[in-house]
Amino acid sequence: MERKKKILILSSLYLLSFFVTSCGMLSLFKRDNSNGSGKGGSVDIKQEKITYQYHDGSGDYRLIKESGKVKSKNLYYVKSRILSEESGESEEALLEKSLTIASKSKLNRRQKQKLASKGGAQESVSILRPLVSQYTVWLEGKKYFSQFKVDAQKQIMEIFSITPENKKGQKQTLHLPKGNGIYCFFSQVPECIKVTGFLNMAKEKRAGNMSFYLIWDGYPHYQHLYENFNEDAYSMASFNYDGIADDGTIRYELKTEREQSIFFHFNKDNDLIKKLWVARGVGQEREDYSKSSKAEKDGDGGGGEQATSNEEDDDLGFEG
Repeated sequence: MERKKKILILSSLYLLSFFVTSCGMLSLFKRDNSNGSGKGGSVDIKQEKITYQYHDGSGDYRLIKESGKVKSKNLYYVKSRILSEESGESEEALLEKSLTIASKSKLNRRQKQKLASKGGAQESVSILRPLVSQYTVWLEGKKYFSQFKVDAQKQIMEIFSITPENKKGQKQTLHLPKGNGIYCFFSQVPECIKVTGFLNMAKEKRAGNMSFYLIWDGYPHYQHLYENFNEDAYSMASFNYDGIADDGTIRYELKTEREQSIFFHFNKDNDLIKKLWVARGVGQEREDYSKSSKAEKDGDGGGGEQATSNEEDDDLGFEG
């Protein structure tokens, strides 16, 4: 079945509200006093462009992910595109695209107090605060579009969506759960978690979890994309250390209250290698890692391709 007729997506944008109530997370942040290169501490986001091999129930594709800092601003972006394999990077090859923007900052006073009251971090912890996301997918040749704007202070999220049946678009305002939560787009989950220092601490302790609300910013389109997809605009979720995989990658599980389960695999340098949504038959694997693994099996040594740096650019391709 063609990708545009029935698409199962993994790289869609989502928004996570990390509620810092998990004992595992609190204990991991206790020693947040390094520069991020070793134990704990915040970590900066790399300026890079990575190609992943992507597959779902309809076939095999390429996912190109670009991330980094917006020039001259304290803003960080992630751009993702899913392309058909045979058509290069042309517009004709584009099946799905997403863009997220978030600002980097520190935990606020109330968040620090909440951590301290439960034995958590006294030191500063870096986080990414989501600002806006845009997501577009083509189904049966028709365009579906969503834009999310997040106001963490007012604890609201504005959603604007376009469908073939409603080309003028529909606006909706949702109230986020009350509390001193930390928010993060799903497409920025590796970056958001890495910035806090959680990956380093969990890797050292071989334990840890974060509790959060997962907000599906492809809403309301997911009901068209997934069979029996019954998630609301947001749902309870957790991000858990899940051990060392057979290939040596470090595995974490993202799980929602309605049993959606997605696995993230990182290497020792905290680079995302794989992302697997097993129940949906969706997965992605870093192309240079896949080639290197194949070469090693074939006895070639397998250096693989290096990630290419993406030039800083204020023109990120926002629509409208």
